[in-house]
Amino acid sequence: MSKKPPQSIRSEIRQNLLGSLEVALFMPVARLRFGRSQNAALRSFLVPVLLLPLTLLGVVMYPPSDDIAGKTTTIVMMLYALRFMFLLGIFYFAVYWICDQIERRDEFIPFVIAYNWLHIPAAVIYIPVAWMLINESKSWDELQAFMVCLTFYVYAFQAFMISYVMRMPYELAGFLIFISIALERAGNQMVYWLAQFI
Repeated sequence: MSKKPPQSIRSEIRQNLLGSLEVALFMPVARLRFGRSQNAALRSFLVPVLLLPLTLLGVVMYPPSDDIAGKTTTIVMMLYALRFMFLLGIFYFAVYWICDQIERRDEFIPFVIAYNWLHIPAAVIYIPVAWMLINESKSWDELQAFMVCLTFYVYAFQAFMISYVMRMPYELAGFLIFISIALERAGNQMVYWLAQFI
């Protein structure tokens, strides 16, 4: 019989799930849900790591570029796993540097926890798209406009979270989202470039 997680861990999971749902619904009370301990921040990295296989599966099934379409599954997964770690590390470094500059270092750990847990609602809203692609009821071209709308929604609630959790102006939250988008594009270009040599 497996041991149940301690009450404090279950409570932390419940609070973070509730907070991520409230952020996705643009509820300011979400700011109070996320913890402030380094251990909670470290545990929160399990969320994007556990969701990474879904992303890798999507990339393997629907390659975003011809540069990686002919590569083996192992190579594609390796490249995108490296991209994930690289982008997350650089993004957190950039956010920490900005927090340091504006004297908001105390808000960095709640930001890390919230940002990691927001991978859940971000993944959930793409489930209908994945289902329609798997069913072949819609083609990728037909769903592209819908995907753009979903992506904008994800960026909007991430900016909302940054603004409320870190108590930053919307302009600065938007700038951090812009950094995230720029890093994602750079990460994709890095993957396509590396794929030429493998």
